[in-house]
Amino acid sequence: VGHRTLGHRVGSTAAKVIAVSATFALLLISLYAIGAFAKLLEEPYTNFLYYPEVDAGEILRLFKAGKEPTYGVLNPYERYVFTIRNEGRCYTLQEKRSNMTLLLVVKSALNHRSRRDAIRQTWGQEYRFPGVALRRVFMVGVDSKDPSVKDALNSEQAINGDLVQAEFEDTYFNNTIKTMLSFRWILEQCPNVHWFLFVDDDYYVSAKNLIEFVKGKDGSSERLWAGFVVESLRPQRHLWGKWYLPLSEYPYSHFPSYVNAGAYVLSRCSLIDLYRVARFTPQFRFDDVFLAILAKKIGLEPRYSNKFRYFIEPRTEEDFAGLVAAHGFHDPVRLVKTWEWQRRLGQA
Repeated sequence: VGHRTLGHRVGSTAAKVIAVSATFALLLISLYAIGAFAKLLEEPYTNFLYYPEVDAGEILRLFKAGKEPTYGVLNPYERYVFTIRNEGRCYTLQEKRSNMTLLLVVKSALNHRSRRDAIRQTWGQEYRFPGVALRRVFMVGVDSKDPSVKDALNSEQAINGDLVQAEFEDTYFNNTIKTMLSFRWILEQCPNVHWFLFVDDDYYVSAKNLIEFVKGKDGSSERLWAGFVVESLRPQRHLWGKWYLPLSEYPYSHFPSYVNAGAYVLSRCSLIDLYRVARFTPQFRFDDVFLAILAKKIGLEPRYSNKFRYFIEPRTEEDFAGLVAAHGFHDPVRLVKTWEWQRRLGQA
């Protein structure tokens, strides 16, 4: 009987040890999955030095002196082919009667034809404002898995003449490539454009208020990067997050302050400097954070404006007053109705 009792106690103790060990292991796995350990190992943002091997100031000085930097190119954006180059798109922006030039660069997905048509019908109209040379382009990539997309896009370009396409897979995590190739296309094709609005195809834009924005005190700055500014955002460390980042990819506790990539205004000088440094800086998959990294390296401060909305959708007449751009207009019908309403009020 004594042996049986002892054996029962040993078995019971072993079971408890196994249960406790399993619970502890599960806890460790859970903590790892939600990024608790990663957060403990993050570098403080005060130590931020993203790829210090490259001196951004030296790169810009060399380019301005007509010399090529000796650093190795990390992002050879020039190797991408433009399958729809649209070479003459910016030529009409050189009209002598126009006192300013403004290009709307709409980052669009391949299958968003209805959104593009709605934009063409509304805020993307090009000849509404006398004395202002304003044009639009839609920047897209390719879908190597669906050859039929190419024919549809070529047909759309034949009708509208406002597409630019480069040979990269048009996916969410290639938005940085899409942005940088937009920059490259502008530098090659639009030598006289002064201001650029980069915007996603699910935005409402008031071209009238945009023109007033760049004509005002904001437009007086040669180095401008303006929109809805996000500050002190922490990287996602939990494994299942859409924007998960391992420490190996980004070791710091916070991102630099950045202008949300959904809609932002760039001056020509800022665009040139950002593109030049981007070729020598390790690419980051989130386009707005990548621009923030580049901006920090070249001393370009993001400029906050309450005329750009991201989290709060405008709904009332007061909400739209002075508004330049607002997120949340993925429904083309709603976009058209909203724009027509604002046009009647003289705010579009």
